[in-house]
Amino acid sequence: MLAVGRDLEIGDVAVSADADARAFGIGSGPEAGPVSALVCKMVRLDGAMRLEPQDDSLQLVVPIAGSINVAGSANPLGDHVLIGGDGEGIVLSGVTGQPALLIRLPRHLVQAAAYAAEGIPRRIGRIRLTLPLHDPANPLVQAIARMIGEGGSATEGLADDLVTALAAELLQHPQAPMIFSVASAVQRALDRVTLVNGDPVVLDDLLRAAGVTQVTLRRTIKETTGLSLSRLVHEARLEWGRLRLESHLESRSLSALADALGYRPSAFTRAYQRFFGETPTQTRTRAFVTAR
Repeated sequence: MLAVGRDLEIGDVAVSADADARAFGIGSGPEAGPVSALVCKMVRLDGAMRLEPQDDSLQLVVPIAGSINVAGSANPLGDHVLIGGDGEGIVLSGVTGQPALLIRLPRHLVQAAAYAAEGIPRRIGRIRLTLPLHDPANPLVQAIARMIGEGGSATEGLADDLVTALAAELLQHPQAPMIFSVASAVQRALDRVTLVNGDPVVLDDLLRAAGVTQVTLRRTIKETTGLSLSRLVHEARLEWGRLRLESHLESRSLSALADALGYRPSAFTRAYQRFFGETPTQTRTRAFVTAR
């Protein structure tokens, strides 16, 4: 359980009030607009409460002290965080005044963090699960605790930490194959970038490989990786270049390799160093020393 200290003041928010419900997208009030950023709110339960389903978002419920009953679950929510994203509403109940932290975050942010971690474009399916909050060294537990310590608010850095930690937890979850599905069109486009072996990347080739329209491919890439199409190709090319530099079978000079990737040598070195934090020469030298 994430118990709060006595010095933490929780705003007395009665979530049964329509205005507060609409502020978090709960109840029957309409959404003001598309969800584009993380939303968090400290609340006190006032009887039963319903979180309306959010197709484009995941909703997290964190008990701050005590436990919260979740309709349809045999076990009260105590020392776990509930993650709802199954297209169904979440009905909560508890003693009057029961404090909780509610977090809503767009799916695409978590999907982009998962791609950054493993390089595989994925979608998060319809899920409802709980994650334990026992380990104080766990990055997700730390991010949630910091958010509670801030009174239910989050700086940009804290929001990034939360999203990154949540993505890592979901990727490591025993049910990860059920939680995520590979965005096959994007993966086929990425495979095509790799298969061209240094030749120029042609958009029409990517679209044929992906099997979707340009509009669909661009949108799906953005949703699952957080990148634009051009940026995705750029990063995939740099990754391909790094694989070549680390291979003892690669005999081309840096200039020849840069040319194969479509860069001038100086531009390749700058882009490579900016992305990987080391120069192409350093990568090749390190790989050579390791091989010895």
